[in-house]
Amino acid sequence: MDYPINEDYIVFYTQYFNDNGKAIDFLNRCYNLTDINVFPRRLVNQLARTISFTDFTFSHRLGNRSFQIFMWMALIESYEYIQNPEIDSEKVDKLGVILKFFRTYLSKADNDLLVKYLKRSIVDKRFNNNSELPIDIISRIFYSIRNEFSHGLEYHTSLFSDSNENNFLESINLREFKKDSKENRYFEMSITHEQLRGVIIRASLNLIHEQINQSTS
Repeated sequence: MDYPINEDYIVFYTQYFNDNGKAIDFLNRCYNLTDINVFPRRLVNQLARTISFTDFTFSHRLGNRSFQIFMWMALIESYEYIQNPEIDSEKVDKLGVILKFFRTYLSKADNDLLVKYLKRSIVDKRFNNNSELPIDIISRIFYSIRNEFSHGLEYHTSLFSDSNENNFLESINLREFKKDSKENRYFEMSITHEQLRGVIIRASLNLIHEQINQSTS
């Protein structure tokens, strides 16, 4: 059975793949699995909807940088609900979902990119001659920014750099480890909006390809 594809989704994936044919082939591959596994179709739709919306808000200055990260983390959380439709949303470990996503679906290149451009500041009390952060703490930074935005506590304006040459010092209220109390930590960010956006899209596509492979193996 052929399923109609929303033209907006074709536009989104054409922009990503830089090829209309590749975009349509990819979407058809996901849609044609609907009777076997509906999740690839729902995942590709959700990815296209969310990124297109955040692109619009960012380009029209309607959504600040905290809002971008809030929506990207919400996107990651939505994957859990899509793949587990019977799950009780009140019992979902949202931080656990985000940690799992970054641990599982980042490529090595994207892992290295995040580690390179998100670092502990020398002014942070935990700085010990080493600015490098593990991916779990970077994930917690994103989760904490999401929470600060959603609860109206903080609106960060300098999370993204215009180029990797510009560093921004950000104070993030988070719990780095389970044993910690929540407190301000200081990080330097020199990642661009396009770089972080690309990381989220590529990791999402890795998740989708995993679903496709499970359905066709």
